[in-house]
Amino acid sequence: MLKDITLGQYFPGDTPAHRLDPRTKIVLVVLYIVALFQAKNLLTYALVAVTFVTCARISKVGARALLKGLKPVVIIVLFTGFLNLFFTPGETLYAIELGEADASAAAEALLGEAAEADSSSTRYEILYSADSGSVSFSRSGALHAELSAAVGGRSYEQDMQRRLRGMGYTVWQTQPAVRQADGVYALGVEQALLGMPVFGGTLTFMYQDGALRAADGVFYPESGSIARVSEEACISCADALTQILASRDALGWVGSQITGMQQGYLHSETATSALRFTPVWRIETDTTVFYVNGITREVRQAE
Repeated sequence: MLKDITLGQYFPGDTPAHRLDPRTKIVLVVLYIVALFQAKNLLTYALVAVTFVTCARISKVGARALLKGLKPVVIIVLFTGFLNLFFTPGETLYAIELGEADASAAAEALLGEAAEADSSSTRYEILYSADSGSVSFSRSGALHAELSAAVGGRSYEQDMQRRLRGMGYTVWQTQPAVRQADGVYALGVEQALLGMPVFGGTLTFMYQDGALRAADGVFYPESGSIARVSEEACISCADALTQILASRDALGWVGSQITGMQQGYLHSETATSALRFTPVWRIETDTTVFYVNGITREVRQAE
């Protein structure tokens, strides 16, 4: 068994790796170990894997020798993997499917009852059209509509609210109307999901000459499309503040005041058709805005 342990053993050879100063090798190994522990996504794992393969090829140590050296640690790897499977908490996500029913209801609210599904729809984008215009729904939540729909004697805000109700859109807050130079009025709303805001989830309606001309932004249906909800609780307000203060130096935050806090969700990109949301705390300071992940406690600065 002991002869199979190759960790620390010397493999004779005449390569650039063999000719390196031993102190340089030790420093590089330590740096590589640090990089391994810092890797947290597919890109960083790919980089450390490419580095490993490159070093192995330069040193001309055969794959059989490398695999043989792993035999003593296989049991340890399997045991720690088993522990992580059952005892490491995952990231809480709300997964929502943008279904045909959601898209159809939203299309009718924007285009009218004559809205019909377009044959050019794909797996990643649902298209609807009518005489009044067209609308597209991306699986990532993006909505884009170009149309000409009269408000019918209502104010622009009343017309927008009526269409939002038809879409099943829950408003968190309404942004002030902005009159642009070409006579276009822009009205924006921010969406709420399960009673809390979706940060960055803004939908803007553009009105001109008594008609809705365009709608652009994001739309997260909250009808019957919630696929699964994790029961793990989000960290408390006090825990989020503690995490910010503990990470102050690492974040490079030079502010002196926290001006506001709000619990909500951030939309995460995913390769599947589900829209995924992570519970976070949004913390506003006198210099910048931070998001604290409600499950992993990771802190990042708002873009």
